Amino acid sequence: MASLANRYRPQSFDDVVGQTTVVNIVKAMCESETLSNRNFLFTGPAGTGKAQPLYSKILTPTGFITMGEVQVGTEVITHTGAIGNIIGIFPQGVRPIYELVLADGGKIRVADNHLNLVCVDGTSNVITTDCLLNCISAGHTVTIPSAKLSRWNIDVPEYTEYREVIDIQYIGKQFCQCIYVDHPDHTYISDDFIPTHNTTLGRIIAKSLNGSTDNIIEVDAASHSGVDDIRELIQEASQYPVGTKYKIIVLDEVHSLSNQAFQALLKCLEEQVGNTVWILCTTNPEKIPATIISRVQTFKLSKLSTKTIQDRLKYILDTEVAEGRNIIYEDAALSYLARLAQGGMRDAITSLDKCLAFDTQITVDVVIKALDLPSYDDYFNLLNALVRKDNADITAIVDKVYNSGTNFVKWFEGFHSFLCNIVKFIFLKDISRTMIPSNYLDKLEKYGSQHAFVCLKLANVVMTMNKELKLTQYQMETAMTYLCTPVAPKKGGEQ
Repeated sequence: MASLANRYRPQSFDDVVGQTTVVNIVKAMCESETLSNRNFLFTGPAGTGKAQPLYSKILTPTGFITMGEVQVGTEVITHTGAIGNIIGIFPQGVRPIYELVLADGGKIRVADNHLNLVCVDGTSNVITTDCLLNCISAGHTVTIPSAKLSRWNIDVPEYTEYREVIDIQYIGKQFCQCIYVDHPDHTYISDDFIPTHNTTLGRIIAKSLNGSTDNIIEVDAASHSGVDDIRELIQEASQYPVGTKYKIIVLDEVHSLSNQAFQALLKCLEEQVGNTVWILCTTNPEKIPATIISRVQTFKLSKLSTKTIQDRLKYILDTEVAEGRNIIYEDAALSYLARLAQGGMRDAITSLDKCLAFDTQITVDVVIKALDLPSYDDYFNLLNALVRKDNADITAIVDKVYNSGTNFVKWFEGFHSFLCNIVKFIFLKDISRTMIPSNYLDKLEKYGSQHAFVCLKLANVVMTMNKELKLTQYQMETAMTYLCTPVAPKKGGEQ
């Protein structure tokens, strides 16, 4: 069973929701007899990386090295025994880590959102670690296909063709990073495991144009930003595709190209050589030269509305229930998940998968616990203590947060957002426009303009405090300095 994000990943333009105008235009262009303009620029929000702990072992032609030792240019071995090059390294911060326990005694650690090549009930799938939890708990047989390393004389254990995963255990949170492999396999060997990564947009266009996903060339411009890199791509683009009508080149993070690289790309885009379709993707369109913009069809993929995301989550759960899964959900929980995603459908579906791994009854409380979100009760309690200038309560809450193991800075960044969302509700009278769960609506409806004034004043104090929290090792003391109110001694020296 694939993860929800993979199972409900758009396979065609008809599957893409919330981008009607862009989809209709691009679909019509792809379905026309002649594709008059084969240069596309898509702009939109950034995606998310797939991470592994820094101590994970990555297999190279000379043996294993740790993930923390990987550098751009490092050669790694793919699951087919080929050589790929690391062309991008992306730190992912601290993420939840799980340990996969294998029937042969092996143990493998990966992050919660990492995509892994596995077999579920004999069928090959690319699924997240979170989804593996669902598969194991549902009684599915999950195995890891062994890599083809016969051509390499490397001291690695000999495994059977398939190694069964019998358990998944939560380890804790650790520093992680993800890497990008420049090879058609898009895989590498880590602790005798096969992680992978996929793209969506280029494959939809390729399937629409060619009837298949063949002849896709995916390049990360952030690590291929030089003029020589682009010249190699131009040489590839000038060669006509074999077996398909078009050759598809997806150039991600195109804004990272150097000025010389952009100049080299100009003529190729203008002449549209070799039946090549260029798909340029960026999160920063303002950094792309006007000369490039004038030679491409630009489409802006906007953030999705909360309602669009909520409706899609409801559709997914209803489909899963119709297929036999025992799932109960509250609309309020789906609304909260949709708002947490902040316009990103994939993030929303991934979060839903985490919640289902935690509990098949999806409520707001389950969402908060499954995603390890701060308690809004604590936020409201701190706000009330600050308004009352109750130093004892303020100190107790700060001490509780500091010693809970949570990220102290992130918690107070969330508190700043909470204050601003209260102000937003007071002005707009619509909790769906905020990040606060709807079960706090009764409390928010009691707030008026005076509360907005207080929250804005506090928000300014917290924003200044948060800047200092990032720079000091005395975080709890700094927070108390900003939040507690000095008490003047009474006359006569009495306290």
